[in-house]
Amino acid sequence: MRSITRLALPLLVAVVAACSADTTDRPTAPLAETTAVAATEASPAVRLPEAGEPWDVLFLADQSDPLSETVRELYQQLAQDSLGVEIRVLPGPPYPAVKDLLGHLRDERFPFMSDPVRESEIIVVQIWPRGLEVVESEDFDRCRYPSAKKPPPDVAAFTPENWTEYREILGEIYTEIWRLREGVETVLIGVDYYNPWASAQREAGNVNECRVMWESWSNAQRDVGEAYGARWVSLYDLLHGPDHDVDPLEVGYLGPSAQMPNAAYYLPNEVGAALIAAALAAAGFEPSTQP
Repeated sequence: MRSITRLALPLLVAVVAACSADTTDRPTAPLAETTAVAATEASPAVRLPEAGEPWDVLFLADQSDPLSETVRELYQQLAQDSLGVEIRVLPGPPYPAVKDLLGHLRDERFPFMSDPVRESEIIVVQIWPRGLEVVESEDFDRCRYPSAKKPPPDVAAFTPENWTEYREILGEIYTEIWRLREGVETVLIGVDYYNPWASAQREAGNVNECRVMWESWSNAQRDVGEAYGARWVSLYDLLHGPDHDVDPLEVGYLGPSAQMPNAAYYLPNEVGAALIAAALAAAGFEPSTQP
């Protein structure tokens, strides 16, 4: 893995300056009412590091998917280069579903995550809505397991209202993060998902309907993240292009490559990992406060 990281680092030099958080205006559906967590006097465990002290980064994301080990190592190196201090990647929950993560943050579900959140100056949030009605539906499955033998998904199943439960739980997650951070400034980054099944969707003839689904999902994540003070990084925009018509597997961002011949088709190879890490780094390292 270290050798892959070294091979991918030159790619970062070429792309990091071009990658930045997406600032395109998008319509926002109403968020559920939540009570803001007031900033309180920080305890000794929750503070910004003194000059020269290490920074900690925590990925609240699926370790086997877009934010893979390679991405995390590349991002760690970019953060160290930018901040000039040691960056430590803390272990997060391996496969967090959106409902489960609240239990992790509240120390009701193992692994307990309250202390890592308190300790982390950089927190990256990317949560799959596993277990929610919108993604357990037959329409979502027609995008995740596309087949020409099945009718295309109903795009009416992917309106902002269909994502209400997901948005509400995401809001609770961000609120819990700020509560644990006790209002201390934090580099908080929200990230969506790219679409690893674009090739199969095109072959099945439902690529346009699935694009509607993915855009609605991305918008839901963006709306909530930005409302709670997270900087936004869209992997969907990054790997699929502004019109979302690029197939990242076809252009060589995902799957087997010369340097990673055994990479699964849905995982970023050294090219995709470099792009993702650079985009995360381009979001910046200046801590912000809870809105």
